[in-house]
Amino acid sequence: MKPRLIFDIANFAGQPTFTGIPRFICEVLKRIVETDRFDIVTICSLLEEESALRNFRCNFSYQLPFQSKDVENYVLENKSYSTEKSQLKIFEETLHAWFPDNWFIKFVADTCRKIKWKISPPLSLSEYNYSPFYEKLVKESDLFFSPFNSLIPELIQNPSIKKILVIHDLIPIVLADMYKGKNFFPKKPWDSITPDTIVFTVSESTKRDLLKYCPNVLQEQVTTILLAADQRFVPCLDRNKIETVLNKYSIPVDVPFILSVATLDIRKNFDHVMNSFSKYSLSPNGIKTGCRLVLTGVSGWQDRKFKKTFAHLPKNVKEKIIFTGYVEDDDLPILYSAAACFCYMSIYEGFGLPPLEAMQCGAPVITSDTSSLPEVVGDAGIMLDPHDVESLANAFENIICNENLRKEMIDKGIKQAKNFSWDRCVDIILRRIFETIQ
Repeated sequence: MKPRLIFDIANFAGQPTFTGIPRFICEVLKRIVETDRFDIVTICSLLEEESALRNFRCNFSYQLPFQSKDVENYVLENKSYSTEKSQLKIFEETLHAWFPDNWFIKFVADTCRKIKWKISPPLSLSEYNYSPFYEKLVKESDLFFSPFNSLIPELIQNPSIKKILVIHDLIPIVLADMYKGKNFFPKKPWDSITPDTIVFTVSESTKRDLLKYCPNVLQEQVTTILLAADQRFVPCLDRNKIETVLNKYSIPVDVPFILSVATLDIRKNFDHVMNSFSKYSLSPNGIKTGCRLVLTGVSGWQDRKFKKTFAHLPKNVKEKIIFTGYVEDDDLPILYSAAACFCYMSIYEGFGLPPLEAMQCGAPVITSDTSSLPEVVGDAGIMLDPHDVESLANAFENIICNENLRKEMIDKGIKQAKNFSWDRCVDIILRRIFETIQ
């Protein structure tokens, strides 16, 4: 008889875009399913069950059973699910666009949100309701796998169940000042770690952070699993495909461009990238090449900081910066392949998949020398202080104007990317699990 595994898909709640942890879930869970060693049931530990299940099934090829918190036999209604922004969010973004530095506007918007949350709190902030259906499921199961959410309280009903928790980063602790006022989780996932929890971290950097900030966690219960890029991230040499995608996002086909892929979040440091690009763009070589800066991704936390930086750039620099918004999955490998270089100056990353994807597609990589990024890039990229404008501007010039350097970095990047594998990642997970249950 196969061990029963409960897998929490709550990270898909409110995630219409297929990035980060949802991508991790699909890569890992697909391989676990294909081993045929477990009887798997999915749940959503947050209250947004419909959102999570709908987004999960749109992105995961296998049909797995789902147990609702409130209904024994849950049926996902056949209706379109709206991911449109709320009227309050639209109102707030409009005000910030008009008055980016006005403290009173910020105060009004924050007050409106607090009043709305008091009257009708978001589901993810609502009190957790104990579920008899989860209690029954837990009693009949052998393992509980949380990709990055707090362990459910019903687990106490089965002391012998093996609890598995993946920690991707400790942003709310490490960058507490930067994310003041932002609610990441109803509870912090690491707060639910007990001595018998099997813990995986996605980098040695995240493991060090976890052991530093959570002294209750034992070093011997934590195992590092390095992530990987999808196999579709390969160099694209088809000029017609490249030109089609560049035209789609209004990127000129006849000039080099610097690419950065990330949610427009304050941690991603896009204001620094824009300031460095401005310095390079105004240099003699920058003017000569006509290089563009392409920033992809949806709006994130405190993105008005970037809007403010952009607003103060010289007009002839602003004309060379392209915001694409969300880029479709099939287009990303082509953009990586076409870029003169890829820039990722994030302040902090639990792992950081985009630099790995870029290297695998043959893009020279410039990245920060912080957190987990040196583990990902190794000696294949240029690593810089994420606040040094001069160094980043010089790096842009060196790569774009030195074809030999570009070729050397491309070769090193492709070689470095081969050190990462989803199969190896899942092998480590399964080996650790079976060591524990045998």
